[in-house]
Amino acid sequence: MRAVIREAAQRPSLAPTFVDDIQQLYGHGVLRVARSVLPEGPYRELAEKLGMPPSWPIIVADYDRLVVTCSPRDRTVYVLRPPGEDPKAILKVARLVVPEGPYGELADQLGVPASWPMR
Repeated sequence: MRAVIREAAQRPSLAPTFVDDIQQLYGHGVLRVARSVLPEGPYRELAEKLGMPPSWPIIVADYDRLVVTCSPRDRTVYVLRPPGEDPKAILKVARLVVPEGPYGELADQLGVPASWPMR
């Protein structure tokens, strides 16, 4: 899979067919693989060709307490939170473990400004 992604990024003539096939077969999963093998520029181009944002994956799920973590391997952000948790509380915790780029996207997703100080 990684070799196919590299080849498609290097050979634009393959991109339309490649993108259609990948989009149908793998959806968002291809971007996780691409993130680990492609430099930023080709990764963003591939994301655009797939019609997906080149953003960090952010997974939000219900859980009995608040947990925010960020995978060092692929920078996926995981937010486990009680239903109805205050978005500002989530961002306070996220500020400790999430890099700036994904933090801003998480703030946007939660509908809260990413600025400091948090009140």
